[in-house]
Amino acid sequence: MQPVKIFLASSGELSDERNDVFRIVADINKQHSHLHLEIVEWEIDLPSGNYGGKRIQDAINPLLRECQIAYVLFYSKAGEFTIEELDLAQATCPKVFVYFKTGFSTTDHAKYKAYGAVLEIRAQLEKANQMLFKDYDGMKAFELHFKGDLNKHLLHQFPKPASDRVTQSHPVTEPPASDDHPHALTPAPFRSEVFLGREADLQGIHDDLTAPQGVVETLHARSLLLVNGVGGVGKTTLASHYYFQREKEYAHVAWLFCEPDIAQALLLLAKPLKLEFEPEATTNQRLDLLLAALADLQGPCLLILDNANDLDDLDANYQRLRQLPNFHLLLTTRITNYRKAHTRSVSGLPPDEALELFETHLSSKTLKRTLNEAERAIFHDIRKAVDGNTLVLELLAKNLYVQNRLGERYTLPQLLEDLQSRGLLQLSHSKAVDTDYGPLRHARPEEIIAAMYDLRPLPEAEAVLLSQFSVLPAERIPFPLLQSLLPDTPDLEDLLISLTQKGWLEHTDTDASFKCSPVVQGVVRHQRPGWWEECKGLVDVLFEKLDYETGTGHLLNASYEAADTYARLGAAVLEAYRERPYRGVSVLSEYIGNYHITTGDTERGLFFFEKKIEFIQNLLKNDPENADTKSGLAISYSKLGTTHTILGDLDKALGFYEKYNQLMQSLHADHPQHVEFKNNLAISYSKFGETHTDLGDLDKALGFYEKYNQLMESLHADHPQNVEFKNNWAISYEKLGEAHTDLGDLDKALVFFEKYNQLRETLHTDHPQNVGFKNGLAVSYEKLGNTHTALGDLEKALGFYEKEVQLFESLHTDHPQNVGFKNGLAISYWKLGAFHRDQLHDPAKARVYFEQAEALWAVLVEVAPGFVQFRRNLEAVRRHLAGL
Repeated sequence: MQPVKIFLASSGELSDERNDVFRIVADINKQHSHLHLEIVEWEIDLPSGNYGGKRIQDAINPLLRECQIAYVLFYSKAGEFTIEELDLAQATCPKVFVYFKTGFSTTDHAKYKAYGAVLEIRAQLEKANQMLFKDYDGMKAFELHFKGDLNKHLLHQFPKPASDRVTQSHPVTEPPASDDHPHALTPAPFRSEVFLGREADLQGIHDDLTAPQGVVETLHARSLLLVNGVGGVGKTTLASHYYFQREKEYAHVAWLFCEPDIAQALLLLAKPLKLEFEPEATTNQRLDLLLAALADLQGPCLLILDNANDLDDLDANYQRLRQLPNFHLLLTTRITNYRKAHTRSVSGLPPDEALELFETHLSSKTLKRTLNEAERAIFHDIRKAVDGNTLVLELLAKNLYVQNRLGERYTLPQLLEDLQSRGLLQLSHSKAVDTDYGPLRHARPEEIIAAMYDLRPLPEAEAVLLSQFSVLPAERIPFPLLQSLLPDTPDLEDLLISLTQKGWLEHTDTDASFKCSPVVQGVVRHQRPGWWEECKGLVDVLFEKLDYETGTGHLLNASYEAADTYARLGAAVLEAYRERPYRGVSVLSEYIGNYHITTGDTERGLFFFEKKIEFIQNLLKNDPENADTKSGLAISYSKLGTTHTILGDLDKALGFYEKYNQLMQSLHADHPQHVEFKNNLAISYSKFGETHTDLGDLDKALGFYEKYNQLMESLHADHPQNVEFKNNWAISYEKLGEAHTDLGDLDKALVFFEKYNQLRETLHTDHPQNVGFKNGLAVSYEKLGNTHTALGDLEKALGFYEKEVQLFESLHTDHPQNVGFKNGLAISYWKLGAFHRDQLHDPAKARVYFEQAEALWAVLVEVAPGFVQFRRNLEAVRRHLAGL
């Protein structure tokens, strides 16, 4: 046995403590069979003087230097020898414990002065901040402190030899020898009826709580483990299974639910430990006594603290928990990356095990329910929609079972549709189910899911940020992107880190991204009815990023690569706002649709333009006479008309343009001074003209173009500084030129095309960075080239075609993803090819230009299959090439 010497220093007034120490140490000796504890005790408060020619203290000090542990006790006075021993112990002993007995009071001046020395020592210890000391108010507290501190130190500094320890290869099958306290200090946790997989996690927990051989690691760094993960992922079930699997390996086991907090949960152990507290004792005093009693238990012990999700609460109790080296402490929590605590993260079940769990809860006691291949595919979509959350999948399966016991009333496809369109907390069919979750044993799935999370303790700024995450896709979003989406959020980085640590968000270090699970998103929107107000700023940022140039669709505030991300995020926001009347969402829907049209995805563009109409109709329900909202609806009809024109359905396009025109006529009549309404009315006539031209009714088309020109000329005259009106006035001349060209009047057409070109050159000169004006100037050169070709002035025509090509090459180089610019360049090559073939009779040069046009249209047909005109143009140019 290894000897361990313990020195006890105190004044004579603490004789009760000194006498009781022998009994206490004798009890502790029994718990450490590999040690022999020996107390070195001296009467130390004798008067100073000679002792055989020496001071008594001179004989004591050498023995103190040989001790491994020293206890120094103070009450009402501090003799000079006691102070000397404290100083020597601090200098030579590996471990020193200092206790102050409380409760001293006197009116005697001399005694009060002596007590001042004790207070001075206490103050010095506090100031030095090098040694912890403890207070005690009676013999019971003294014994608990003494036992607890000594046991912790012995377990840490004098562990049993490896041959005496329980190892993983030789598991304990019977409980270790215990004391007179019950093996189970609390009622056992629930035992899950279904437990699938998790074998690796169970073994990992055991490995984490058991210090491996040969690894130098502090005991309490190893004996406290956070099992963390999002709510409902299966942490509690896993901990419960570990409890039942390993309980026989522990002298004592306990399971506590951390409500209302860890401290109150711990104090529930006082009764099984037969602890009684003074009525006036504070919570901290009670906890000190309790922890000392726990530290005195025969180890190893297991304590599981379930649902320890409050970060502040864990902060307040973490150091207390680390005072129990004879315990394996397992905390189930959503908290992540906590100090230096060891953690084991738990995620949802893998797909096959999740499917097995789902089928198990779909089945009755007598009839196994197995999903067929088609149903399995739907299940995997359901699993994705809830981010693999184990509890949620269990609840959804149980709900399906109770719904369909007497016939199929709620199908898997209906469930998936609910999750995708209504959300997790608004199922169309919902009944109470049985569950093992927390305080809810029989409740509807939505009630159980909502109970998993409580937003109320969060600071308001963190709750608002969660609201904003609740409308974004449930995917990893990099921090720089979040900064661009939430530019006005103070301390964004700190808020994100805090929410991650508390388990509300998931963080990935590799790309500094953050993710909110769909379960949390549903709960947040359920618990914060004002979430949509808190997200308006996010909506505004998204449509600002996707703002575009009228006519060309060119993006003004983002690259096309970045816009692809903003459009995808915006689509998720639109789904969240499905029933919420906010005009900004209708604008966002239009801008997302424009992005898809501009980059060639006509079907997606059509989808979002139709979405815009849904949002505007919701707005009109609340305010049916709002002129701006009606104008937005009219513009939506215009967008649908343009899209159906691209798709080649001219009848549908004409129908939407008629709705556009009718609304704008009404708005202009009611608000004749509103220049934007007048401008949109003019544009509606232009759309009529384009459609009737495509339908072959040229006289009707000319009439609409003349109305367009008249209105724009009037607007420009009244507002000569308005660039938009000047631009539309220029376009009106282009349309008149096209109409007269179609009618065969080339001289009139040339006049209008020259006016068009003059205005375009002015706009481009005044605004050289505006790509729409640059595009319009290129088109004006094409129109002049076409007209001079028809009039026989080939030299002029060639010059205009070459200018057109130069401009479109520049536009396409700068903005390669804009299908309009790519198409414009292809047309300019086609025109030059036809000119060299037909007018200059140079088939070799013609082939070069036709092949360049063919290559561009081949790409356009692939990336923008919805644009029927691109395919027609590709077929035409290939015919030209074949005819050379």
